[in-house]
Amino acid sequence: MQPLIDEKALVLEDCLIVADLHLGLEKELALAGARVPSQLTKMENRIKGLLSKTNKKRLVILGDLKHNIPTASWQEQREIPRLVRRLTSKAEVVLVKGNHDGGIENLVPELRVVRELRVGDTLLIHGHSKPVATGYETLIMAHNHPCIEFRGRLGGRLTESAWIRTRLREEHRGESDPEIVIMPAFNDLIYGMPFNSRKSQELLGPFFRRGLVDLEGAKVYLIDGTYLGKIKDLRQTPKQESPQG
Repeated sequence: MQPLIDEKALVLEDCLIVADLHLGLEKELALAGARVPSQLTKMENRIKGLLSKTNKKRLVILGDLKHNIPTASWQEQREIPRLVRRLTSKAEVVLVKGNHDGGIENLVPELRVVRELRVGDTLLIHGHSKPVATGYETLIMAHNHPCIEFRGRLGGRLTESAWIRTRLREEHRGESDPEIVIMPAFNDLIYGMPFNSRKSQELLGPFFRRGLVDLEGAKVYLIDGTYLGKIKDLRQTPKQESPQG
């Protein structure tokens, strides 16, 4: 498994993996007063470029291909089948179903949709429910759109998307002790969940809400590969300054 530098994507064996495309988010932003253009072409070109660059023949979307729930907007009904068709011309496309992907099978009948996907000793899930499979060495999930929050001396705040690498808390480890990797959202319009200003139970999904994950000891990497340290060392207090502060 290898995250790609300066990209919110990783490669694993024959797979290129991206997560949380949230196509159709523009409608929600428009209702909030923010007018942004469709991200379809931009996202399509980014993914095609990564497939060409990595020479991978399978594209895995780790959940939340679509955004609006419980139904799909007119934009999603038009754009998602188009995107899947165009990407399928470059690689096999597999969707690991996320909590926003209800009805996706009717929207894109030709798309392969699975609850979870095993690639060697690695299990891929979206993260909104616990996996069925056992015995994996690495667990890759998405769902929380991880980022890190920096605060300046004058109260300004800046968030940066991040990769999170951690394990289960010691008391929840069984015979296996898989590494857990949490992917950032591929959609650049997603602001993200600041892991260094949240308690485990405030994050999404059963792994966090049940306190199964070692959040404090989690390692944080920025998209450019910079290692920032562990969450416990990056907790924000009013007196702390950001690197930009």
